[in-house]
Amino acid sequence: MQSARWRFVPARLKSAAFGPPDTVNTDTAPNRFRFCAIADCHFSAVTAFASLGVIEDINTLAPDFTAVLGDISGWPGAGGPEMTERAVKLLRGLKMPWRNIIGNHDIENRDIPTDRDNVLLWLRAHHYRLPWHREERGPLTFLFLSTERFREHAVQPHEIYLSPRQLRWADDELRKCAGRPVVIACHAPPLGSNLLVHAELHVRAGNAYVNHNNMPGQVMDLCERHRNILFWFSGHSHLSQAHPNAIVQTDGIHFVHTGTTSPEQAREIKRHSRVVDIEPERILIRTFDHDKRALDDSLDFVIPHTLEHLLAARRTRGK
Repeated sequence: MQSARWRFVPARLKSAAFGPPDTVNTDTAPNRFRFCAIADCHFSAVTAFASLGVIEDINTLAPDFTAVLGDISGWPGAGGPEMTERAVKLLRGLKMPWRNIIGNHDIENRDIPTDRDNVLLWLRAHHYRLPWHREERGPLTFLFLSTERFREHAVQPHEIYLSPRQLRWADDELRKCAGRPVVIACHAPPLGSNLLVHAELHVRAGNAYVNHNNMPGQVMDLCERHRNILFWFSGHSHLSQAHPNAIVQTDGIHFVHTGTTSPEQAREIKRHSRVVDIEPERILIRTFDHDKRALDDSLDFVIPHTLEHLLAARRTRGK
């Protein structure tokens, strides 16, 4: 996989427009940058009605940017051309800029012979050149990191895997934007983050963390070296965002769990996404409930500091 060369292949899909629901909170504030994070959508024919609602919800929240954290593909045929194209067509209904990454189920299709072929299919559907990407949005730099393996894993096919090539790319990009606050978007959290994972299934199966069975310490080493990483958003566990350890701060980085939007895949009957407001004097990490179609104020996580303060604090910790 290290030597694979992802090539850009055009594959345009038509956009769709959806009307906003009346019950969604659409409050606005001046001088605010808002982004949303959605994860584990698993769009399929069975969830079509709920999936349309997710797109409507995000449009009504009116973020400046949306980070999609992978596993957009549903069943049957997850990772295949039909499910991938169905999911991308839905995402193209978003009325703001967005970016997606590859999750484990996005490249699991049994009718596709190799991981490289499955990744190329995913790239064509999204009209992307590479599985990884750097995006400048508002006051933030986003780094999107994708899994690259499924069939080639020796231990657990569903492990989220960043190749040495991808880690080198991330290291170079983080060095280039050393003065900017960075948000990492990856399907799974790193080992050592202390973030919520699914203890009954995923840990036993060996795929709760990124590079779980492939020198996982390298990922936290990357975070330690680059003191401009302030946030790491991930999904993968399909758990509610109501747990106390669904947001944790480790070594000055806020690791943030993002739930699932899928009614079939929610392990605790909660369909949650993240809404993040970067305001002049604080940062607010919020929970959107897709069943109630409203923000859950009781789960607001308030960081009473600016991005500049968090950046300075991380750099001080590293000395």
